[in-house]
Amino acid sequence: MEKEKKIRQSNFELMRILSMFMIILWHILRGDGHGNVIVNCERDSLRLIFEFMMFLMVVHVNSYVLLTGYFQCKSKYQMSKLFKNINMMWFYRVVLLIFLVVINVWHPTHIEIFRNVFPLDLGFYWFMDVYILLYCMSPIINQYIAKANKNEFRKAIGILLIIFSILPYITGLKTLYNDGYSLYNFVLLYLIGAYLRKYPLKESYVFKNISKNLFQLICIIIFFGCALFNFLFTQFGSSITSFGNLFHEIGSNLTTTSLAYSNPFAIIQTIVYFCFFETLSFKSSFVNKASSLTLGIYLIHNNIQVRHNIYKWLKIDHGPIYSYKFIFYVFAMAILIYTVCSLIELVRQILFQFIYKRKLCCQWRKKYRGFIDNCGMKVNW
Repeated sequence: MEKEKKIRQSNFELMRILSMFMIILWHILRGDGHGNVIVNCERDSLRLIFEFMMFLMVVHVNSYVLLTGYFQCKSKYQMSKLFKNINMMWFYRVVLLIFLVVINVWHPTHIEIFRNVFPLDLGFYWFMDVYILLYCMSPIINQYIAKANKNEFRKAIGILLIIFSILPYITGLKTLYNDGYSLYNFVLLYLIGAYLRKYPLKESYVFKNISKNLFQLICIIIFFGCALFNFLFTQFGSSITSFGNLFHEIGSNLTTTSLAYSNPFAIIQTIVYFCFFETLSFKSSFVNKASSLTLGIYLIHNNIQVRHNIYKWLKIDHGPIYSYKFIFYVFAMAILIYTVCSLIELVRQILFQFIYKRKLCCQWRKKYRGFIDNCGMKVNW
């Protein structure tokens, strides 16, 4: 979820936009303090539709990490990018704290105020925590990527897939707990993204002689096929849990890992999702600008206190759901959340850009960087 080169590829920026929209829909549908649509759904057929939507959208987080590997494997580590993300998180924690207190929907304790005002993140955004660790590790990972040949690279990814994806899936996270919210899953996806940068799938022996349209069609078929198989395996797992201890164990394993980001079906989905967008080629300043707002959208709508209230304000988490019309309502509210958060982030960017160019800010930045350099630390700003 980072800003790459000055000339940004609009095909991947469109992919970021779609993935962020999926994240909002995902949060609306799921439980655990989010929209609770599936939990509140009282109609079996409607619940199955919402559940299948989840299997289609499970690629959203993975796609951001894979894109990071795709671009960062050829880029230098820059401290300014790290500070930019930390500053964004701190800004939204403080501003949202003030806003929610002013409108009288949150009465924070002294500890909660300290946690929000403290510049460093203290577990507010799991994705950003793991992503920042991954970014800090990227120079070390990139050294391996640069030295490894194709065969070594492929074997390394294959071994990591078995350890961190396939084994957790078939054992229900018992051999190694990896539901995809982990640093090692992010490292795996980073390596896959880097591999696709060095050895594009569309240029492989299997695909290099087919047309772009056929390649896109294959990607779409595999994408929906993985979602469907994963969904069916999960339904099968749920149906056999009452047939004895062995079947209960198998069924529980299938359902426990069904929507894990480390699920092998989800990883394959993410790869073909990425490859489809890789075949697109166009330039759009609007798409590029809209894509630059996606991190802010995430930080706003997934703020802990915001999500405790927003779904009730929009009457999403509002009791039993029976009507198919609620499908359209879910999409309408997702568009609304995306649009409002985009506008807020746009205002923040304009404000930060104004402050960044002020003379005092430039002087402070120069002195700080000079201090770091004088300490003998070689830092790419």
